[in-house]
Amino acid sequence: MLEFSDTFKGANGAALHNALGTALLGSGQSDAAAAEFRTAHDTLCADQADTPPCLAIGLNRADADLTRGLDGEVRRQLDILRPGTIKAGGRAAMRWHLLQSRWQLERGEVAASAQSLDDSRAASVEVQPASVIDQANLLRQQALIAQARGDAAPPRWR
Repeated sequence: MLEFSDTFKGANGAALHNALGTALLGSGQSDAAAAEFRTAHDTLCADQADTPPCLAIGLNRADADLTRGLDGEVRRQLDILRPGTIKAGGRAAMRWHLLQSRWQLERGEVAASAQSLDDSRAASVEVQPASVIDQANLLRQQALIAQARGDAAPPRWR
């Protein structure tokens, strides 16, 4: 984050708030996580929302807000983040498409969610090997889509 900040303090502050938000989100505290991501964004991203660190912070915030059930806010954030993440490609695009898939599934748009998951997988090819966490998130979303379709679990999963 240092190369994207005017000050060492600003970059460190944003990194700390982003890391704390990630830990809070992972522990199920999405309200507190969203507040930390908002602070990280305000600290670093006011004039440079399309930089890689700011895209990551924005995706993290959208993830927290999706967990909080804020559908309208998530849609707004995804629309804002789309051009930068698609242009950046790789993990940013993979995460954007995965969040889009999750948002669509929450709204009952199963076919659209499946297409967005396919797009996420296609973007993940650029970041091979994908992290174990990214792979788990893709598999979890695949399972949720299958469940929404009423598909039976594969025999080895029963």
